[in-house]
Amino acid sequence: MAPIVAYLGPAGTYTHQAAVDAFSGQNIELFPATSIEEVFKSVSGGAAAYGVVPIENSSFGTVIETYDALRDQAVGSDTFISKEVTLIIKHCLLARPGVSLSTIRTVYSHPQALGQCADWLEKNLPGAVKNPVSSTAAAVDVVLASDAPAAAIGSAMCAEINPNINIVERNIQDFDDNQTRFIVISHQKPPAIVAQSLQLQPRVVLTDAYASLVGAPPPNSLTGACRALLRFIPTWTMSSAAHTSMHLDILSSANIPLGAVVKLDRRPSMWFRTWQDMVFFELDLTMLGQTTEEVDQALDKLLDRAKLKGDAAWLGKW
Repeated sequence: MAPIVAYLGPAGTYTHQAAVDAFSGQNIELFPATSIEEVFKSVSGGAAAYGVVPIENSSFGTVIETYDALRDQAVGSDTFISKEVTLIIKHCLLARPGVSLSTIRTVYSHPQALGQCADWLEKNLPGAVKNPVSSTAAAVDVVLASDAPAAAIGSAMCAEINPNINIVERNIQDFDDNQTRFIVISHQKPPAIVAQSLQLQPRVVLTDAYASLVGAPPPNSLTGACRALLRFIPTWTMSSAAHTSMHLDILSSANIPLGAVVKLDRRPSMWFRTWQDMVFFELDLTMLGQTTEEVDQALDKLLDRAKLKGDAAWLGKW
């Protein structure tokens, strides 16, 4: 039986495309979830073997709904990040046949897509109302159900799979190099994911002179993962300045170079007490050593140091 891959649906979303790319050539069954939260619940509850969700856009930043889902205590204990896929995002303005740019009064899309096209919308549709919905493909459904002159921001795929939708304008994103990162979640603890029969290709292979000469990484080199995400909740509430000082202290005591921290996000923890933050450290593993043993030792040490200050868990290595 083919494994089920849940993704933020409906069909035609960028996450749909990311899911197809992540499992290219493999026998899978795709399940379009109605929300990012449902993707996580599908995996944690066993209804799906894998889940695909967006986590960050290059021009509009963090996908808040995904980080909110990463707060769940199941993530890091029985659900983990196992892979990353990056897509170049080219947005289209979509509408029913007969609707022109000059007649559009309302634009629907996911908040990320609306933000990524904000300048274009202000210039070309300054009076249009911008309404956020759960996904880009869901925006198309809203437009199809409305008699008003409305449009959706979504992918060209939405128009390809729906004969009742036309592309009014192409490439309306504010930046040509507009990219979104997507993560794959599963029950399999890293790095066991790479040994499964349903193979997921590593995100990046550590390259050096050896690899360039022989076309393969050096023996015992880091090939299975190059990123890791640590979730940390301090034992007590504190000011922003104290938070920063603690983060630096944890990294320093574990001998983790600041250059290895490629991203740091904070969200309300909603675990123990009011005003308590949850912090996410995303690390570039290639900055921590040349072999898997060196990297694992560095990650173990960082986890131990973080646990001295609060609750900490690795959410994945990929």
